[in-house]
Amino acid sequence: MSKIGMKVLCTGNGCNGYGCGSLLLAEEGDIRLYYKNRINYFLVCPVCNSVNFIDENRIPIVLRKIALESIRIKKV
Repeated sequence: MSKIGMKVLCTGNGCNGYGCGSLLLAEEGDIRLYYKNRINYFLVCPVCNSVNFIDENRIPIVLRKIALESIRIKKV
């Protein structure tokens, strides 16, 4: 079974732009949700711990579904 992933550049756009510039491979379980008036998707950089918001349209549907399912599982 092959994993679905996407490349994300660490810009730190969720931390006032203090990212390290690393190129990250976001796979299932790496992308998380943040609620503030709407659902926002983000990834925490494993190198510098900066938060990187990701535009929903860039995220493969499979990864979005996994992120949503993880929220549903935690609520039960």
